[in-house]
Amino acid sequence: MGLGAVVANQNHTMLKRVLITTSDERTWPHDKPVLFLGEWCKRYSRKHVWESLDYKTMLCRWDDRREVHKAHAMLIELFEELIVELSAKLNELHSTHYSTRYWRILVGPWLHRFTRILYDRWNSIKQAIESGEIGSCYVLDKKQLDWVPNDMTDFITLAVADDWNEMLYAQLLNKYFDEKIEFHTIPINEERKQQIKQVPMKRRAILSLLSIYNRLFTRKNDYFFISSRLPLGNEMKLQRSLGQLPKLWTSCTLSVIPADQEKRSWQLGDSLNVSDFESVIRQFIPLHLPTAYLEGYITLQEKSISLPWPKNPRTVFTSNSYSTETIDCSKETNFLKKFNCVQKNLKSKLNVKQSETK
Repeated sequence: MGLGAVVANQNHTMLKRVLITTSDERTWPHDKPVLFLGEWCKRYSRKHVWESLDYKTMLCRWDDRREVHKAHAMLIELFEELIVELSAKLNELHSTHYSTRYWRILVGPWLHRFTRILYDRWNSIKQAIESGEIGSCYVLDKKQLDWVPNDMTDFITLAVADDWNEMLYAQLLNKYFDEKIEFHTIPINEERKQQIKQVPMKRRAILSLLSIYNRLFTRKNDYFFISSRLPLGNEMKLQRSLGQLPKLWTSCTLSVIPADQEKRSWQLGDSLNVSDFESVIRQFIPLHLPTAYLEGYITLQEKSISLPWPKNPRTVFTSNSYSTETIDCSKETNFLKKFNCVQKNLKSKLNVKQSETK
């Protein structure tokens, strides 16, 4: 244990601490006692820096497995309420009349993950504030709209990034706890730059030839394999045994669509007669909903319809892309919207390959 931790354990009631929510040292004071919100703030490569501080680290609430099970049960119930509310709101915004099942397939994977992530971040902040040890916090002055994810793939990347999480913690602190602690904003001259991965020319040529082959030899009721995670040879043999020419389908890329604040000036349901977190999540969903489901929804539909996939597949076989890729132009979620929802063909079966562990 570092010297700072020893001092903190002995004298933690004497001084108010500065809350640190990130490993970004621009938010770290070096002349005041601090409370790290979690171990992620303390990079091992920077141990010589944080060990020199008068610091404490918050204990993880989820070490108590009873709390985990309790939260899991509550979040499952809350998700079912939210998906119904969000489905109705998206139908209203897009002038559509799709079922809750449609929106569950399209937006459900994001809503499921975001609800759990926000619940964890909210409880961490609340636990720190209620400890009575926090007097202030420093956050970076980021443009929130720059950090709205483009699609599900982008969200998964952001959710484990320090920059996005620091922004989320700052939002929670500023909106709900600014009267309980001193809130300091640090100006920065940075903008998030979203980059679409460039495909090498040789690979583009191969994909182009593959696309031509798929278009020529795909039947409307072929079995559909995408991101199966099977060895390539085994997948090809399986497709031949099913009486079809083997196909190798790949996902495509969604163009970056900027967030529009005017289209996000709404919230879900009644945020007054509910618990604290239920109110928080209903206010934060419009702020963080990926643009593919809101500003880029029309583009998403057009992209989906243009894909040359089987129009009436007997079975869909995938590994995890049904929950990790956006419907617009990525893997299984896209497929399910296009065929099961847009065309209202509910006869196709979905087979999900479960990864083996030893």
